[in-house]
Amino acid sequence: MDDEVIKMSLQSSDKESMLISAQHFEQKKQYEQAVILYNKCGNQQKAIELCFKYKLFELLRNILDDLKDINDKELLSKVCKFFISNNQYDKAVSIMTKLGDNEQAMILIQKFNVILDDELADRLTPEIGSMDNNKRNQILLELGKIAKRQQN
Repeated sequence: MDDEVIKMSLQSSDKESMLISAQHFEQKKQYEQAVILYNKCGNQQKAIELCFKYKLFELLRNILDDLKDINDKELLSKVCKFFISNNQYDKAVSIMTKLGDNEQAMILIQKFNVILDDELADRLTPEIGSMDNNKRNQILLELGKIAKRQQN
């Protein structure tokens, strides 16, 4: 029955029905379904709150990915600290790059051996002219060293 409720709720465009379904799943301690529905009906704050409370890392990351243009630096910092305190360093690094804290992101990458893939390396690469060339070259050199160490 719950499978049908979630399926119908996700297909619905009625936000009130989604909210009622989300509350239903939360009461039944089916937090993943509740988070998905809270997010879909537009109650991201409640969805994020449940992710923090029940350590639903992937769902939290999905919510943030859905909110690509999120400008709430306080919320992003809170999420980043949450990921760090729960040893989710790859997710924390992703948030740090959104915050523009690339220096701290590189420290975490090195300290906890977070995989430096092409996408992450691109986000960490400073734009030409965005800073002093010597500093930019140092960052590029450090990225190269990390990639070599990780055999990327």
